[in-house]
Amino acid sequence: MPWDLQSVTLTKREHVELVTPCNYWKNAHQRALARLEWSDQRWRITLNQATQAVEALHVQMRQAE
Repeated sequence: MPWDLQSVTLTKREHVELVTPCNYWKNAHQRALARLEWSDQRWRITLNQATQAVEALHVQMRQAE
């Protein structure tokens, strides 16, 4: 690419202005992934509890018959 050989000079302020939002969004993404993982774990626990409750009801129904 023609611009591959061109150099760019940034001031420290410009560098910080570019990097700071990048770091913010990277951290926001990591927090969102952590919330998603927590939510997924809660969903699995709830599903497991519901499955166990249904199985217990099936056992009770068979015993009642």
